[in-house]
Amino acid sequence: MSLELHDATVSRPHTAGATATLNIPVKLTKPETVPVTVHVATNDYAPMVAAGVGAVAGRDYDAASSDLTFAPGETVKSFPVTVHGTDSTVQITLYFEVQATHCNVPVSMPRAFGLIQYRT
Repeated sequence: MSLELHDATVSRPHTAGATATLNIPVKLTKPETVPVTVHVATNDYAPMVAAGVGAVAGRDYDAASSDLTFAPGETVKSFPVTVHGTDSTVQITLYFEVQATHCNVPVSMPRAFGLIQYRT
């Protein structure tokens, strides 16, 4: 049994001031008989920021962190991240990182990416 983070994608709102929620799936590979707790947090992913395709906290999304607790038998949770809209018409996909730490079970996939897509 292990914990996994999975990538997720959201369409960026086309209006400055508007927001959308990107939900990162957090999954247990099988049900556990005791509660499972994990700390999950966002992070600007430096290689993507340097390449010009990295999302920046405070501009593109709200930095977030949370302790998620799975009740016995529960296998799926979501980690919500607020994404900010833009008036820009530049069509680009931006990436940020989400990491899982401090878990009381093994973590087989400790990192996922949030993808913010501009769609027309």
